Amino acid sequence: MAQKYHLSNIKSMTSTPLRNISNLQWSSQELQQFFSYHCSVHPAGAVPPLLHPEEILPQFLQQLREQEGELCSSPKGAEIIQRYPLTSGSCVFYFQRQQALDSYNKLQFWFALPGGFEYLKSRVGQKSDEEIAATLEAWIQDKDEVIGLRTLRLSDRQITRIPPEIGLLTRLEVLEINKSPIRFLPPQIGALTRLRQFSLHHTLVKVLPREFQNLMKLEHIVLLNNQLENIDPLGPLSNLVRLSASTNKIKNFPSSLAWQKMQTLDLSNNQIEELPSSFYLSFALSSIILYNNRIRLISDRIADLTQLKTLCLNENCLSLIPSSLAKLPNLSSLNVTDNQLTCLPVELAQMSYLRELCIKNNRIAQRPPFLHPLTETDIDPAI
Repeated sequence: MAQKYHLSNIKSMTSTPLRNISNLQWSSQELQQFFSYHCSVHPAGAVPPLLHPEEILPQFLQQLREQEGELCSSPKGAEIIQRYPLTSGSCVFYFQRQQALDSYNKLQFWFALPGGFEYLKSRVGQKSDEEIAATLEAWIQDKDEVIGLRTLRLSDRQITRIPPEIGLLTRLEVLEINKSPIRFLPPQIGALTRLRQFSLHHTLVKVLPREFQNLMKLEHIVLLNNQLENIDPLGPLSNLVRLSASTNKIKNFPSSLAWQKMQTLDLSNNQIEELPSSFYLSFALSSIILYNNRIRLISDRIADLTQLKTLCLNENCLSLIPSSLAKLPNLSSLNVTDNQLTCLPVELAQMSYLRELCIKNNRIAQRPPFLHPLTETDIDPAI
């Protein structure tokens, strides 16, 4: 008989124990089944050798927390919770809930496809959601107008994750997934190698799948107002022209960048502390928006970005700015408001193109005399 484990004995392993699970029991086989399933749907980690149940339980509970959050975000969540209560005494309820949630998301995705609404309307009441959702792949492959789709907009849909069948739409060039409680992007998104524009804003996504680095034709990416903690898969995308990832939780740039064509970069309202050396090889940059981060240093190598016209570094932690800025022949707007500057390099007086200099709320004691060519509205009136 398989050994049983009570979740009530390991509540200390979780910071926020789930409700109503203290009496559930799991066999070691069930836990291993769960862990193998989890690895199969999150390919970033390979299925490990057989683990001891105590090693699996913390990850199991973490997945339970994530599943509960996803259910709470879904209009179908309350119904799924009622259908599969946490009193089943087996981890099978996890799979039942996940299957029901995945089926709901597939149907919502299906509605957005050409002909999807009409087809699903004709099937209502004939089969269960799970039975209908299981036929999505075959339906897509049978529809030329779907297989050949160039633009797909999934905005304002109450969907918590994009189904893996999106990987079948290999001719997509524009994909928009905005204003939805989405928490995950499937690795199959890496199959959309013709994508040129991608938009994901106002969602709950924390991580971009590493397969994102396969989308080498991407030129424009919008990732505003998500929960992203890094943008590492974007580093190799050498055709990027514009990237806007403002208002996330990004702490670091990708360690290696291939952004030689990048013209507009907006990573404002994040938690970035340092700019990597490869950043200064993005020679086509004309606009850099990095306000409200934690940047402490700008390298002299910024002088290499000779196309730069706008540089916004306000609300950071800068104590100085490099004199090499004066070598930027096209820089017309420089904003270093709300930093810790005590002085400005005198070389700024040589910048004939500079039309706007914002230096409010720093520690500069008096107006530098070389700022005379700039109007009073360009600088802090208190200086």
